[in-house]
Amino acid sequence: MDSQLFSDNETISESAGETVHFYYNRARRLEHAPKIVQDHYNGTGPQVAKGLFRTLFATRMNRLMLLAVVVTAALTWLSVRHAPDPWAATIGTVQVTLGAFSYADTVYVSVTYAPLSGSDDTSAAVPVSAQLSCRDADGAAVVVEELTGEYVGNALSLRTYCTDYDIVSVTAVVAVGGETKTVTAPVERR
Repeated sequence: MDSQLFSDNETISESAGETVHFYYNRARRLEHAPKIVQDHYNGTGPQVAKGLFRTLFATRMNRLMLLAVVVTAALTWLSVRHAPDPWAATIGTVQVTLGAFSYADTVYVSVTYAPLSGSDDTSAAVPVSAQLSCRDADGAAVVVEELTGEYVGNALSLRTYCTDYDIVSVTAVVAVGGETKTVTAPVERR
């Protein structure tokens, strides 16, 4: 391949009897460039919107993508906000919550029956119970225990502890009167 360099930055290359011209001069190169390239170099081509909000609303597709993100975020927030808590249940008019935390090698478990709003002291005692099942990482029941008490409309907490470090969750079948529900709580490590 035989090439020569000329003073006006033009290189002529001859290969297989064909002469090919390469122009390195910007003005000469732009003379033969497509219209879109010439417009870009002249500054008369399409302009990009400046700023974040202008860019988000610049085209129809950008607006649709922004709308899709907003709708997805709203639906996610609503589903998380209104999803029932697995550690809480309402039995009749009584709100029951289950909590468990670990300190050292002991797991402390508490089943709390919330006070009724507007309750009076003349309420009849209602028997309550909680069948606790402390579970390990495989889901096997390590400790099973039953707690009982009487609910008279005031706050009532049934508490116990388990001395096994492998417990990761506690499941309780709670009963108020004759109605039962199942609640599950993870063990918080402290």
